[in-house]
Amino acid sequence: MIGLKSTRGLPSMRLSQLPKERRIALGSLALLVTLLGSIVVYQRFAVPETMQPLPGPGTPRTAAGEPVNQAEAGTATPAATGEPEAAPAVSAPPQQLVVPLAGKPQVLQPYDFLYSEDFGDYRLHPGIDYVANPGESVLAAGNGTVTRIEDDLVEGRVVEIDHGNGLVTRYGGLGEVKVGLNAAVRAGTEIAQVGTGERIHLHFEVLVDGTPANPTPHLKP
Repeated sequence: MIGLKSTRGLPSMRLSQLPKERRIALGSLALLVTLLGSIVVYQRFAVPETMQPLPGPGTPRTAAGEPVNQAEAGTATPAATGEPEAAPAVSAPPQQLVVPLAGKPQVLQPYDFLYSEDFGDYRLHPGIDYVANPGESVLAAGNGTVTRIEDDLVEGRVVEIDHGNGLVTRYGGLGEVKVGLNAAVRAGTEIAQVGTGERIHLHFEVLVDGTPANPTPHLKP
C-alpha cells in the first residue's frame, strides 16, 4: 500500500513571497475577472435609455414613412368611434306675449327714461302705459299663474302673473280683479278691469328674472 504524504506542516507561500512577475499576472487576472463580472451584471439588469422597441406592423408612421414618436402619439386626437356627437343644446326662444288690451291700444307712455310727475325727476319708466277706458277688460298676456294681487301707492291695484322661466308680467291701474291668487290663466283670459281715477290707463310691465325689461320685444306683432 502506497502511503500518501501529508501536506501538514508544509510552509504556506504568501503573495508577497511570489516573484514580482507572477504577482503582476495574478493582479491583472483578478482585475479582468472583476471587470467581466461587472459587464455581465450591467447587461442583465440595466436598460439603456436609447433602446426603443422596433416598430411593429401596426405602428403609425409620418408622411415620410418614419414611425410616429410614441410620446407624441399619446397626445394625438383619438380616432373617431363612429358614434355621432350630441348636438349642442339650443335655448328655446322667449315666450311671446299678447297685448293686454283688445285691439290695438294707443301707447300713452313707452318704456324709457321719462320725467316722473310723482317723483319730480327723470327716471326709468319700467313698462308701457296704454290708453284705456274705465271698466275695459285687461287680458293675461300669456299662460301662467297669478302670484300677486295687491294695491300699490303708485300703480294702484296690481296683478302679477308668473309665466315660468323667470318671465313675469305686471298689470297696474286696475279696478275689479276677476281672478284669484294662484289661479292658472291662459293668454287672452280676462283677469281684471281698468280702474277709475285721475289718470285712467293700463300700466303693463315685463320682468325677466326680477328685472324690468322692455315689453315690446316680447309682444307678438
